[in-house]
Amino acid sequence: MATDTPVQTKLRFKRAPVIKRQINVLCKGKDGIFAARQQSYWEKISTSKWPTESRHEYELTCNLQQVPGELSVQLEKSISIIHCFRKIIGENGSDSLEFRFRENQFSLTLNSGPGSEVGFERLHQEFNFFVNDWTQHFDIESLLCVELEYVNLISKKTTPALISEDGSVNLGDALNIFTAREIGGAGVIPPYNCQMGILIDAETGRSFHMRVKGLEQLLDGASAVRVDFKASRQKTNIELTAIEVAEECAKLHLVVWNKFNAIFSDKAKASFDPIPID
Repeated sequence: MATDTPVQTKLRFKRAPVIKRQINVLCKGKDGIFAARQQSYWEKISTSKWPTESRHEYELTCNLQQVPGELSVQLEKSISIIHCFRKIIGENGSDSLEFRFRENQFSLTLNSGPGSEVGFERLHQEFNFFVNDWTQHFDIESLLCVELEYVNLISKKTTPALISEDGSVNLGDALNIFTAREIGGAGVIPPYNCQMGILIDAETGRSFHMRVKGLEQLLDGASAVRVDFKASRQKTNIELTAIEVAEECAKLHLVVWNKFNAIFSDKAKASFDPIPID
């Protein structure tokens, strides 16, 4: 039984500090299919769907194994190709979408900033195309895991009301879980680096994770803190179809949005320009 049922909030925020939204999908493909069809899919996307910008990235994986009875180790190397596509969207040209795929997984990312008119709805719209097109092209029958990530940035540029005159971040004013009156002391001070996880639903394997980390370098002459959210559905004995994954993304979005409203303080949300939803 679910322990936390997503409920749609009746507010949206014109200047929420979200700078990145990303959907990740993992699957188990059939042997040999990806190697045989990856080039044709690269050509299809780069020439028709997203002809603006494309590139390849390479990931080197090293695996060290101890040889039984010997002092030496064996080094196994493998190189994976990651196919990457990017296109600029939105009226001001500052927002972008990125699609990346490799064997048994792909991700779709929306990069934007406070005040952008582009949000989860656009990301979900593009995802609906890719999750169906990608699974059909590579003949994938079921998907194992889906994740929705949100990166929030507390900084002078994105959340000026939460930055003190001396350039520091008053995290107790921004996040309810760091309020000083609950834990004692005059205030929460850096360094900030903590994380937590919440099991939302044991039956489906749906969970929520959060990480708060201060940036090492100043942004615009002031301190900055990342607040990362990740909602996921992952359970080894439950496989999903492309249609079910698209529906699950909408549910994960509500989980993230509900936690956003619970974790960010009323002061912080007031500075995000809340707009009532009819």
